[in-house]
Amino acid sequence: MNRLAARRVTCALLMFAATFGVPLRAEAYEKEVQSWVKSLSPKLCTPTCRRVAVVDFNDLQGNVTELGRFLAEELSVSLGSVPGLTVVERARLGQILREQRLESSSLVSPETIQQVGRISGVEALILGTITPFSDTIRVSLKVLDTRTAGLIVAAGGEVPKTGGIADLLQKGINDGQESGGTITTAHGGSGAPPVAAVLRPTKPTPIEAKKFIFDLQSCELSGQTINCLLLVMNLGPDRAIAISKETRLVDDQGNEYPPAEVAIANENMNLYNNWHIKKLLINRLPTKVRLTFNGVLPEATGIASLKLACSTDDDRLPVDFRNVSLEHQAVPEISVIAGALAAGGAPAGIAGELGNAQGNAAPTTSQPQGVVQEITNQINSTGRELVRRGMRKLLNKVLPVPLGDLLPSGQQPPPQTPPQ
Repeated sequence: MNRLAARRVTCALLMFAATFGVPLRAEAYEKEVQSWVKSLSPKLCTPTCRRVAVVDFNDLQGNVTELGRFLAEELSVSLGSVPGLTVVERARLGQILREQRLESSSLVSPETIQQVGRISGVEALILGTITPFSDTIRVSLKVLDTRTAGLIVAAGGEVPKTGGIADLLQKGINDGQESGGTITTAHGGSGAPPVAAVLRPTKPTPIEAKKFIFDLQSCELSGQTINCLLLVMNLGPDRAIAISKETRLVDDQGNEYPPAEVAIANENMNLYNNWHIKKLLINRLPTKVRLTFNGVLPEATGIASLKLACSTDDDRLPVDFRNVSLEHQAVPEISVIAGALAAGGAPAGIAGELGNAQGNAAPTTSQPQGVVQEITNQINSTGRELVRRGMRKLLNKVLPVPLGDLLPSGQQPPPQTPPQ
């Protein structure tokens, strides 16, 4: 075939593709989606094919973007070509979740997963998590059995961050917009810009080290305490991770602070008296990590470096977040808490002790002094959520107890005076 004939054949193929919509080259994400189908379908059809549905993919914070919805839709369509496999329409699943007032990010408890399975008739739910890096998007997939909420199979891969993929990643979902598994509030109403672009400071890029992903969520300054919250996900087999007291936070003035406390999931460790905290991380399960730094100087307005001293299997993990925004958390006045206690029916002695605590007045009884100290410690050493939990526990403990039970043995409660 001469060169002229070859050109004519090429032109004919291009015209045929343009006329009938035949793609000549598959996009990179399409190849990745097909690899997911190849990995998931054998488990979904053993011994018989299940009835499955694909939920909108979230990021590590539980938010849905157009990219998460797009990839979920692509996977759902591709799974529909597997012989014998029944794929429930994502619009139908989204309607069920809206009726039950659920979001895709809430599908983490066994009870919720089983509830969705009973209502929809779906035997397996496919959930996905997307994590952006500089040049790629990491996608982690989990298939959950709706009868037991157990893991059937997991898969994952990398999607190249092309221009179109990056644009979808930046787009949130409008309020009330129908989806395949969530009602999200990424926009503040019709025509409003995304909340992420208005309210949230720029977050550091997640760091991947030795098949662990470290995603820094926030760092809050409350009084003289900084609390940093991270999500850590293990991409490898189940293995333990350790965080030692060599961890350091450096503020934007150059002041350096060691950690006072580290919590991994529900385990807490005081690092003043212990060298490290160690916890087993399950494969592809995002786990919360909280770091507490005390004695922060008032001139700190940001974090220059948050360097974690992490290790696993005798390997150190290089994790260092730079130029982190520092959110300032307002500390409630103790007098406000005293008023709330009095309004809730607390004994006058306790409310009075709380009111006097601000002026360093000496408390009249030993037990209320312990109550004042407990509240003060909660406020000074923890963030908003922990203060709320601590106050709830404290109120439940104090309010039902008569004042006489709080006084030392043999001491009578002071006479109650009617309110003015």
